[in-house]
Amino acid sequence: LDFPRQAFSKQPGWNPAGNAFLSGGAHLYGPARLLTIDVNGSTAEGTSISIPISDATKIDKASYIKFVDKRASVEEIDKQIAIEDIKGLTLNFDLDVTKDAEVEVVVDTETGSSLKGKGAGNILMEINTNGRFNMWGDFIAYEGIYNFKNLGIFEKEFILKEGGTIVWNGDPLQAQLNMEAVYSVPGGANPALLSEDLNLNRKIPTLVTTTLTGNLSKLDTPVFTIDFPNTSGAVKSELDYRLSDQEKRQLQAVSLLVQGFFISDVSLSSISSETFYNNVFQKFSGI
Repeated sequence: LDFPRQAFSKQPGWNPAGNAFLSGGAHLYGPARLLTIDVNGSTAEGTSISIPISDATKIDKASYIKFVDKRASVEEIDKQIAIEDIKGLTLNFDLDVTKDAEVEVVVDTETGSSLKGKGAGNILMEINTNGRFNMWGDFIAYEGIYNFKNLGIFEKEFILKEGGTIVWNGDPLQAQLNMEAVYSVPGGANPALLSEDLNLNRKIPTLVTTTLTGNLSKLDTPVFTIDFPNTSGAVKSELDYRLSDQEKRQLQAVSLLVQGFFISDVSLSSISSETFYNNVFQKFSGI
């Protein structure tokens, strides 16, 4: 199956493109002008589908161009168009999605931010030429990458944790997302800036994990955690204590993502949390 970008143009912001290779069977029935195709199968190797998400409602050229008999009267043309509008093709896909398939959701077509990965699940899709496009089912991620970009100024790569899910209950853009993505601070970060009590003044491996929840077209405000792999004992306990306050942890996580280092207690005391939130965290969360 080959999906051109305008294939589902009547669903605002939902314009998939790519190739889907399937193994399974199809049942074709009904009048030729009102054909229904039921497909039951599983994705095969080579399947790759890209789904650009856009807030703008786009009108495809095929939605307003009608081909009619120029010899027909106005009344006949109106009748012809009315009849055509209720006719068409109906596709019902009952698919087992396997790890052979790669799916990419382009969150921002201007910057190129995207969520790409492989996984497994079962998805039922109902599509027709009158603009209906419904999806039910779930997808469990095995692996993936979230490439976060912002107008060429800010670019970070998050690795998806295995086990994240996307669940559809009708509207494809209202799918519920529940995933965790991990960002590894390049070269690590120096935790001494968190506390003068630490007997450690060097960079150590530092991970920022963000929980991605909400519907596919509008995620909830991200919730961050900060981890220090290969660090144990008193140092780890002290770091966890210093980051136990949620507001402080959020601010430090954003600082790691934007600047690559922690903010010292002195720096935090010199500026209000409200100022930092408005200038950095709020903008980052909005993006």
